[in-house]
Amino acid sequence: MQRRRQEEPDLSPAVEPVAQVWAAAAVLLAVGALTYANSFDGVFTFDDHIFITNNLSIQHLWPPWKLVFDKLNVSRPVVALSLACNYACGGLEPWGYHLFNLLVHLAAGLALYGVLRRTFLSAPLRERCGRSALFLALASSLLWLVHPLQTQAVTYVIQRAETLAGLCSLLTLYCVIRGFESARAGLWHTAAVVCCAVGMATKPTTTAAPVLVLFYDRAFLSGSFAAALRRWRLYAALAAGWLLLGLTLAASPPDETAGFATAGLTPWLYARSQFGVLVYYLRLALWPDHLCLDYAWPVARGWAEILLPALPVLALVAATLWACWRKPAWGFAGLWFFGILAPTSTIMPLKDLAVEHRMYLSLAALCASGVIAVWWLGSRWAAPLAWRRTAAVASLLVVVSALSVRTRVRNADYHSELGLWESVLELAPHNARAHNVVGSALLKEGRVQDARDEYLEAVRLAPEYVRAHYNLGVLCDQLKQAEEAQQHYREALRLKPDYVDALYNLGTLLATQGQFAAALPYFEQAVALQPTNIRAQQNLASALVRLGRTDEALARLDAAARAGPASAAVRLQAGLLLAKQGRYAQAEAELVQALHLAPEDQEALRELARVRLALARNSSERRNTEVENLETKE
Repeated sequence: MQRRRQEEPDLSPAVEPVAQVWAAAAVLLAVGALTYANSFDGVFTFDDHIFITNNLSIQHLWPPWKLVFDKLNVSRPVVALSLACNYACGGLEPWGYHLFNLLVHLAAGLALYGVLRRTFLSAPLRERCGRSALFLALASSLLWLVHPLQTQAVTYVIQRAETLAGLCSLLTLYCVIRGFESARAGLWHTAAVVCCAVGMATKPTTTAAPVLVLFYDRAFLSGSFAAALRRWRLYAALAAGWLLLGLTLAASPPDETAGFATAGLTPWLYARSQFGVLVYYLRLALWPDHLCLDYAWPVARGWAEILLPALPVLALVAATLWACWRKPAWGFAGLWFFGILAPTSTIMPLKDLAVEHRMYLSLAALCASGVIAVWWLGSRWAAPLAWRRTAAVASLLVVVSALSVRTRVRNADYHSELGLWESVLELAPHNARAHNVVGSALLKEGRVQDARDEYLEAVRLAPEYVRAHYNLGVLCDQLKQAEEAQQHYREALRLKPDYVDALYNLGTLLATQGQFAAALPYFEQAVALQPTNIRAQQNLASALVRLGRTDEALARLDAAARAGPASAAVRLQAGLLLAKQGRYAQAEAELVQALHLAPEDQEALRELARVRLALARNSSERRNTEVENLETKE
């Protein structure tokens, strides 16, 4: 009998009435929805444009494998599928994407509530926390749900990768816990394995999930690793998700913003800078006053910048290791915090050293630990129980209300791309990327000179910032400042020789100046790097025609039409060239194909009519000539 108790943990059912359990869940949903109601007015910004507004692959949900294996999506296929579903339902209307993000966040809040409530009812904590399990779980989940530090993960649309991965990790743990107390353990544990695998295909931060589940088992369920590992099949199945993660990473194209090849960052430089970042995360968790989308966090240089923040972080790590041995419940909270942050806050260099959304799931450990600590202190207050309960509820209402209001204020920053990035510059005026984005936002509003000033400031702060040089080139090009535009395009290409847009723009600028021979190499490079770039193909063909190489131009257009996606513009250009050469039959064939692809193209319709008229005239002239020849012979 004793052995059976060790293998199958004694988890008593919830002591609270079912109505109270569901009422607390309803409170979570209501408060979370109210807090994030103004997030629906948010706009797309920064990486949203790469993965959503400019990502043509999400505009076709079927076939899904074509979407998933696109080079832009293969590292996070679940995120890509969610974006494609959003696009299928509402196109590029931002509110639908924000609604999805909020639903995921609310679901994660419910999952956290379920995990915490059952944890407080587990054997190690039941005696101390069992009677207050529902309140402690609700308080912890509410704080986590409405905390302003979560806004970047929830309101910044593309960061749904973080919320989805967090939801999958929480559901994995929840399903494992339910499996231990259910007669249908196999069904629950199968669901846990599926959730874990989905999380691995969402974002690498789910890497820690199998290990954390094992530690949870040891701390709250089995009481020892030996007993927990008797369920090795479950943990092997959970760990199998690492293979899926490995496959997605192996199939992904090289990423210059992450990995050991990240420019300018070594594992040591990155790791030593993370001490200060972790201390700052902890400060924001306690007092989230200054939130920033893009910190441009500097690398720690001096020993003071390394050692001063390292001391508290290493002390917390040491306390976590000690607690894992002597106080497993507290140890698990520390492991949850550090384990989830480990993939992004240790030795793997990432271009952005500090990003708020990385705290999404780790924050749960801090919220739960803080609630438990305050509750324990309150229990030592020599006052009637009714007073203590009233004080606890009142304190929770005040803190949750304050956090909720701060979150709504932060959500309002996302209502304007310009306003959002101007708030970045208030906290990080040294941020070259922010100056560049503000410049682009100002340009959209027609504030050309202000935009130019921001681009110039970005280049001053970061002379090797490729995108800022390119944007300056585009702006000077629009202002007819050809020489300065060429200078910035060439600098962008010096820093990044395979920058297709810069190659195309520089070639186009030279062509408009009549320098077709000089423009030709840039168009050829652009086409070689991006064969499906229709505009580059067309301009290359035009340059060849101006250089008297019409046949080569036609060959290029034909190759472009065959190799890339069907383009009416390419066929139309070929038809026009053939018509100019008097090759009307071939021109007719090209124009017919152009109209097949774009039936409403008025230029193609007019040109086809002209070509057919020329063909008819030539046919009539040939018949007349033949008649005259016959009459002459007679």
